[in-house]
Amino acid sequence: MNFLLNAASSLYGKAVTLRNHRFDKGLTRINRAEVPVISVGNISAGGTGKTPFTQALVRLLQEKLPQERPAIVSRGYGRTTRGGLVISNGSQILVPDANRAGDEALLHALTLAGTPVIVHEKRFEGSRMAVRDCGATCVVLDDGFQHRHLHRDLDIVLIDAATLENTNLLPAGRLREPLHSLSRADVVCFMNGAKSHDTFHAVYSLLRADTLLLTAEVRATRLTNTITNEAVSPNTRVCGVSGIANPTRFHASLQEKSMEIASALVFGDHVRYSLRHVQQIAQTARSHRISVIATTEKDLVKLRAFSDIFASAGLTLAVLPIRCTIEQGKNAFCERVSVLLSSR
Repeated sequence: MNFLLNAASSLYGKAVTLRNHRFDKGLTRINRAEVPVISVGNISAGGTGKTPFTQALVRLLQEKLPQERPAIVSRGYGRTTRGGLVISNGSQILVPDANRAGDEALLHALTLAGTPVIVHEKRFEGSRMAVRDCGATCVVLDDGFQHRHLHRDLDIVLIDAATLENTNLLPAGRLREPLHSLSRADVVCFMNGAKSHDTFHAVYSLLRADTLLLTAEVRATRLTNTITNEAVSPNTRVCGVSGIANPTRFHASLQEKSMEIASALVFGDHVRYSLRHVQQIAQTARSHRISVIATTEKDLVKLRAFSDIFASAGLTLAVLPIRCTIEQGKNAFCERVSVLLSSR
């Protein structure tokens, strides 16, 4: 099995190298947007904190550069639609259905008031929609490091400890690209203490001399009743429900908030919840005599559609929001972004 995985990783690596070579040599066209583009991405599969970091970045832009109007552009992974959609124009949410919008895109629209959110498989076309339809003065590209068809003016790459623990390419490891692809990054952010990992110095040696280093922490706030907006009491028995890339981190956060995970249901990343899923959740809660369903923000945008069913089953739907804070390098980062946006 290891031989097959390593062989598959070798083939995958050759394909990635060839693809990047074509972009590097100008053999594949790279389109330049009308406004500056800041990309937030990673080199590994799974959750590194892109969603909360992207939201932190937008909040930072709104705070430090209030004259700017950033818009988030993403693929809208997991949605049932195709082509371009304005999920929010910054004034109102136009596509409130998570299945049509994509869970992360809708979460951005719900969480970031006043921020346009656009989804499009072709991120260049999405950037054009952001400018034309929403008046964006800059674009924040969510999960954009591998999407090289669109030129970016600032490439931010997030790295967590799990990325550094297994540096094999997919499918044998977690890497979407070899570590040396980090040489393309303008900013590298080490998430949740990854900078203290043993292999940090090996990564550092791959970076350009002008690459800016950041550290950031993603922390849970409080488990909150979605109806009353009140905090759930510590030591409450909960059923953890998630369909995200890193459910282990979610469970650990619940425990850090002194919740007792009496049962946990883990679904696939970007799961499209159906009545069958909700019935399974309710049955699990009943069998363990649990009255609180604890879930993530990304899952909540889809589970809200079943609020009446949860209520009729006597279940409280509670959410554990997470927020990202840039710890080290914030001032230098703000300066670099400010210079970028003022130089256009």
